[in-house]
Amino acid sequence: MSDRAPAVLSLSPERLWNTLQHHRGRQHAIRARDLAVVLGLTDADPTRVIQHAVNALIDAGYPIGSVTGNGTTMAGYFVIQTEAEFEEAVGQLNNRVRELQRRIVALSEAYRLGLKQREFFAPLPPRRPRAGVHAWDR
Repeated sequence: MSDRAPAVLSLSPERLWNTLQHHRGRQHAIRARDLAVVLGLTDADPTRVIQHAVNALIDAGYPIGSVTGNGTTMAGYFVIQTEAEFEEAVGQLNNRVRELQRRIVALSEAYRLGLKQREFFAPLPPRRPRAGVHAWDR
């Protein structure tokens, strides 16, 4: 773990909100990399900085949606304006939750199976010399 201050300090939620107000509605979504440019973020991981600020805005009651693109629509962040946009944003969050749950189950199985594999394939203990046979006699 790093001793550095949290990266979110480089972007205040208020500053992000001022920018996102120009991106109301799904059709005006803005990608994280474009937000980083607009906001002049120079952090090593600007996407994470943006995510922290978005989470802070949502926790404070601001309806910020994020969606992934599907080839015909643009991915990005936007201010939710309609019930349909809300449902789409929540649906994407639910998809992430299901994927995380699937990964938790897979990791649990891999870990438990890994323990069994280590027991099954554990190296044999060193052979003890037979009675009457000494290492110097070999």
